[in-house]
Amino acid sequence: MGQQRRVSFRDRADRAENLTRALAVAVRQESERIKAERRNDTAELIDFLNFVAATLDQIADAISQARAATNPQEKERKFGEAESLAGSMARAVREFCERNRDRVIDYGGYSLFTILGTLFFAGLFNVSYDEALLAQLALLGLTPGKK
Repeated sequence: MGQQRRVSFRDRADRAENLTRALAVAVRQESERIKAERRNDTAELIDFLNFVAATLDQIADAISQARAATNPQEKERKFGEAESLAGSMARAVREFCERNRDRVIDYGGYSLFTILGTLFFAGLFNVSYDEALLAQLALLGLTPGKK
């Protein structure tokens, strides 16, 4: 896992779009759930979840536009945009986790990210759930425990 693979939505664009939209909905639902708790210490998390959901929507929109594009240059540009957004979001997730490492258990949303992200990567790239989970842990900057 030393090397990061670049995210590509080209091979399974329809599936990527659907999974990305579903993940955006799930993240919004988690944001609403946390907001309903009315805790004083969750404003940063709620803002972050809203950012993630909006970025996922942008990724899905770019994939949709790429799928609908009639010329190869536009198709490639839109897929590139989706991939760039995914990379930026991964960095933002990693940075958020680093800033809030000591609060992972308090927020509870990290387990949602890990579970949904694992399902997303396993479904999109047709890799094993173990590989997808390891990718999620790496994005969060966490190392798995030894077996």
